[in-house]
Amino acid sequence: MVQCGQVVLPIDGGLERHGILPCFSLMPASPRTVHHPGDEACAFCFDRLEFDLGRQRYADGPSGVRPVTSSYFAVKRLFLNPKPKYLIPGVSSLGGEMGRYFIRASSLIGLRELAERQGADLAAAMQSVGLRMDLLRKPDERISFETVCALFEHCAQVWNLPDFGLRLANYHHLNILGVVGLATKMEGTLRGAVNTIIANLVIHSDAKIAALDERDGVATVTLETHPTTAYTRQYMLASLGTARSVIEQAGNAGLKLIEVSLRHEAGGVQAAAEAFFGCPVRFNAERNALYFDAAVLDRPTQRSDTAYHAIIDRYLTTLHHELGGGVAETVRKEIARQMEFGRCTLESVAQRLRIEPRSLQRQLKQDGSGFRDLMDDWRRERALSLVTRTRLPLMEVTLALGYSDQSIFSRAFQRWYGQSPLAYRLKDAAMVAALRHGRARPEMAHGLR
Repeated sequence: MVQCGQVVLPIDGGLERHGILPCFSLMPASPRTVHHPGDEACAFCFDRLEFDLGRQRYADGPSGVRPVTSSYFAVKRLFLNPKPKYLIPGVSSLGGEMGRYFIRASSLIGLRELAERQGADLAAAMQSVGLRMDLLRKPDERISFETVCALFEHCAQVWNLPDFGLRLANYHHLNILGVVGLATKMEGTLRGAVNTIIANLVIHSDAKIAALDERDGVATVTLETHPTTAYTRQYMLASLGTARSVIEQAGNAGLKLIEVSLRHEAGGVQAAAEAFFGCPVRFNAERNALYFDAAVLDRPTQRSDTAYHAIIDRYLTTLHHELGGGVAETVRKEIARQMEFGRCTLESVAQRLRIEPRSLQRQLKQDGSGFRDLMDDWRRERALSLVTRTRLPLMEVTLALGYSDQSIFSRAFQRWYGQSPLAYRLKDAAMVAALRHGRARPEMAHGLR
């Protein structure tokens, strides 16, 4: 059992084999977790972790930063944080509150079958992140999105399934969305069904952002998450696979994809991903997206009895009210959705929310915010993510943030973070190199994912 204080553990073959899983990427000023799964599971939330770097070299990977050449791993000190700001994957069973975002437990569908096929211990995996086994029978229960992401990463590593997310997606269909999936039966075309899912996705998870764009005969469905401490690689693989299945089922026909793109690195799954989606898959991309012929959206859907439409609509409205976070939060989510395609204005947001622009401005002012402030908040968070966690050229980052000129973006980044985006990226890359060669402490890293 891990104790606070000096800890020395062998690491032959990697930390994971010895039950020590860094559940977070290394981010500045955020809690981290070291978790020891097993009968005597324990976890510590701490603000800072000091490593003995005397003879070690480090490499960043899906579990964060880990030693790759030394014969031991020494945790010198754990600085405990008795009241963590977020739910840390692995500690919810210790009394942690719900994470920043939720997702329905239906996201766990298929885990039991996949574990049985692999001969893996699902109970141990669930316990390692603090999830109860009975959640597998309670698809409508809301659980921490961050914890689900941690579970998926754990299973991929411990079960030795780098394509875990794709395998899990084979078990995910329209029913995973619950009443949101049922709402697609109210629409006459696949386009209407997809837009209904996007409009009501917050009922399934408030962590996800989805958008549909049609341009030059190509439809693009993007899937993103709000800024979170969770590592989302396996979750996003599963989400894109699920999205294809949902579109196929809603349209009652197969979906031939032109291309799939993901923000994350391939991580050894390029061939598996292209076989799964049946098209080229581009990693280290600007967005997580499916691309297909826009004409597909004209397909008719099998509508349900119209007598049930009013009931479904009333139920969805009730759920939206229960999840409502005020006008500012609603606008924040709409900005995130529209900006996936680099186009967002006060007028476009107001139109989407079916409200006059002046009225929307007035409501935001009463809520203590403003449209420009919310747009600036989104750009600041997304800018840091694109600069430190992708290899996109800065001109592409500029366009993704809705700026027409790179100099304007550079000045904004300087205002937010005190240095230019190029200097920040180079500093971050230098920090990664220093970690690899044992010349820096992990808490000094900024953009590792």
